[in-house]
This record gives sequence, structure tokens and C-alpha cells, in this order.
Amino acid sequence: MESKRVELIVKGKDLVFDVNLEAYNKYLNETTPTNKIGPAKNFLMRTVTPECKEEVRALLDLPSAALQVAAQVLDEFTPDI
Repeated sequence: MESKRVELIVKGKDLVFDVNLEAYNKYLNETTPTNKIGPAKNFLMRTVTPECKEEVRALLDLPSAALQVAAQVLDEFTPDI
């Protein structure tokens, strides 16, 4: 699996993310024990479709939203092994 379209409903909004292995790896490489929010926000903004960008930008102003949404996107993207 190299890329996958992930569709979520968050706070009543349909959000679509196009996640690929490069974006996934970049997110993991940017995340450190003291820096989690920034990489999560960057990952979401890099992978959200242009049509949903404004909705995601507004959502990211909510406390912990970046981590919660990134976790959902990553869960959908990564395979069960």
C-alpha cells in the first residue's frame, strides 16, 4: 500500500485526506517526545484535500484536535498485520 484516501466525519464535517507513504514517514520522523502537536498539524494539512483544507484549518484550533484526527487518519492508513 503506497497511498490511500481516508474519509472521516469530524464534528459533522466530511473530511478527506490523501495519505501516502512519504507523508506517513515524514510525520513519524518529525514527531519527538517534546513535539507532537506541530507534526500532527503539518501531517493533516499536507494530506487534506484542497476542498477540505479550510474545515481542517478551523478544526485544528480546538484543543487536542490535531492529535485525535491524525490518530484516526493514521489508523485508517496503516494496515493490520
